[in-house]
Amino acid sequence: MKVSLYKFLSIVLLVLLVAGCTTQQTAEPEVIKPEQVKFYTNAPGDYIVKGNVTATSKPKMTAQEIEDYLVHQARLQAASMGANGVLILGYTGKGASETVDVYRNGRYIPVPAHTKTVNAQAIYVRRKN
Repeated sequence: MKVSLYKFLSIVLLVLLVAGCTTQQTAEPEVIKPEQVKFYTNAPGDYIVKGNVTATSKPKMTAQEIEDYLVHQARLQAASMGANGVLILGYTGKGASETVDVYRNGRYIPVPAHTKTVNAQAIYVRRKN
C-alpha cells in the first residue's frame, strides 16, 4: 500500500504538532524553612538574588533581643522568597543612642532607646553536585 507524499507529510506534521503541545513537567520549587537560611557577610560562590530584606528592631529591646529579632525577621523574609541565604549589606541604628531602664526578670536593666535596621539581600546559593 502506497501512501502519497502529501499524506505522509501531513501525518509527520500532525505528530510533530501534537508532540510540541504536550506539557513538560517541571520539578516543584524547593521549599525553604526559615531555620535553613544561612547568613553571609561576604558573597558566597554561585548565587542568585531573590529580593531585598529589611528588618528593624523595636525600641527598648536588649542587645540580644535586637539580634534575635533581626535574625528571625530576615530568615522569615528570605525563606518566603525561596532564598536559602541572607547576604548582609548594612546594619544601622536610628534615633538617639541613649539607654532607658526597663524592668525585666525582677530588676531594671539599661536597654537601647533606639532601633537597629539590617539591610540585606535574600539569595539562593546554588549547591555543587
